[in-house]
Amino acid sequence: MSTFTRQLQVVADLRSQLHGQLGLKEQKILPWSLWAGGLPRPGMIEMTGRPGSGKTEALLVFLKEHPDLRVAWLEEKFNFFPACLGQYQIPGERILFISVDKKDHSDWVFQQIIAAQIFDVVILSNTHWNEAGLRRAQLLSEKNNVVLVCLHNEFQKRQNAWVFDLQLCARRGEDGKIGLSPSREVRSRTNRVLSLRSER
Repeated sequence: MSTFTRQLQVVADLRSQLHGQLGLKEQKILPWSLWAGGLPRPGMIEMTGRPGSGKTEALLVFLKEHPDLRVAWLEEKFNFFPACLGQYQIPGERILFISVDKKDHSDWVFQQIIAAQIFDVVILSNTHWNEAGLRRAQLLSEKNNVVLVCLHNEFQKRQNAWVFDLQLCARRGEDGKIGLSPSREVRSRTNRVLSLRSER
C-alpha cells in the first residue's frame, strides 16, 4: 500500500469518526478500478485535466463498473458524444443529458435534479460555481446521498476547497492509458490533517 493510499485511509477514518459524532450518514465507498480509494457516496468530487486527458473516459469506466447507478449529466455547452457510450456497454437510457444555455439557470436546474431524488450520480461538466453554490451543492449531495462529480478543464484554485471530498487530476500517458492523481492541494491538506492527528 502506497503512502498516499495510507494517508487517504487515515482521512477516511477521521471523516467516519466525525460523521459518527455529528450523527450524519456514513459514507459508502464505491470501488473504481482507476482509483484505489474509490468514490465516496454521498460525496463531492472534482476532476480536472486538459481537454483529451481522459476525464470523461475515466467516468465512463466508473459508470460501467456500476451498472445500477442512475446518472444525470449537466453541461452548459453540450460537448459529450453519446455514441461513445456503446464502447463502454452503457445503455444511453441510463443517463439523462441536460444542456443548460445560461449560467444563471444551471444552479436552479442542478438543485431540481438533486431534489427529485431520482439520480445516484450527478455530473456537472464545465459548469462554474461560486463558493456559496459549491456549499449548497455539497449539502444537497449529502442530504440526498448523491455522488456529485464536477469536471473542469483546469484546476480552479479556491479559497475553500474543503467542500470537495476528493480532487483528482486526469492525465493520459504516452501509451494512451488514463492515469488519475490527487491534486497538489489535496496532498498538502491530507498531510496537514495527518500531522495534526500525530501531534495529539
